[in-house]
Amino acid sequence: MEFNKRRSTRRLTRSIILTLTIAMAMFLPLTTAQVTAAPPGLDEAVTATVLEQKKSDRARTPAPVIDHMREQGNWAFGAATIPVGNADEAPISSLYVAERSGDKWKVALEGTAEFGSMVQRAPESVVSSGEKRAFTAPQTRGINIGMALPWRQGDSWYMGGGPHGYSGNSRPFNSIDFNGGDGRVLAPRAGRVYKTCVRANSAEVKLVHDNGYTTTYYHMTNLINAQDGTQIAAGTYLGRIGTQLPCGGSASGAHVHMSLYNTNGGAVAVNGKTLGGWTFYEGSRAYAGYAERNGVRVNTGGRLTNYGADASSAAGSVR
Repeated sequence: MEFNKRRSTRRLTRSIILTLTIAMAMFLPLTTAQVTAAPPGLDEAVTATVLEQKKSDRARTPAPVIDHMREQGNWAFGAATIPVGNADEAPISSLYVAERSGDKWKVALEGTAEFGSMVQRAPESVVSSGEKRAFTAPQTRGINIGMALPWRQGDSWYMGGGPHGYSGNSRPFNSIDFNGGDGRVLAPRAGRVYKTCVRANSAEVKLVHDNGYTTTYYHMTNLINAQDGTQIAAGTYLGRIGTQLPCGGSASGAHVHMSLYNTNGGAVAVNGKTLGGWTFYEGSRAYAGYAERNGVRVNTGGRLTNYGADASSAAGSVR
């Protein structure tokens, strides 16, 4: 009897280990060249490249927050974010890829031609084949870009802030603020997830989609526990609305600041774009504007029902 009990215990232990292994594997990225510290000279090269591309005054600009994601041999991959002051709502982060030649690093930032070229040459242990496809995906044309709103389909949230820029009045107006519901922010479309400016128990969450667009999410707490570059499905939990400011900015109440970019790194105006079955339009000033669906108009401060990524004909709903 004791022998059978021990054998049963061993079987149960093996079963638990197998289950945990499978669960962990679901959130492992395709690449494994993780790093914990920057190779010599890399941070300096990334900082110089970021400040040059952003045309920032080095003396007046805070040092970028650099996230080291992967490194192998002469290649490295990560993200850089310049913190902003409280006059802005959210910072802008950029992924980078870098190659070392001798004692010098060549760095290319997301959105440049060099980035697209270098990620294709980078080893798959640093940039996976799936990431390479996502970073160079052609942009979907037309009004409906194939995205839901970032919460559960069928639920209604408030549009707390209509179309605006990352700093409020900055152009283009590529951002919208949402709040309410159960507070759980979900991926509006499948994509590869990255966390940038990881500080103060928060980060900016970036999703690189397969349709030539990238979306970012700021102010959240209790973020998704997935390694950078993990492919996630539409509807995957990203975080909870909050007032977190890991890289500066401002937030007057719990919400998520959602922004739209193309894979070239350029901000894309949400004016005339359809998400979750609603087409968004700018107002006469930042944070104004409205959303429209089949003749039903919802102004800033109103509630929007999420009809999903492909919705286009069901009647609008105002609650």
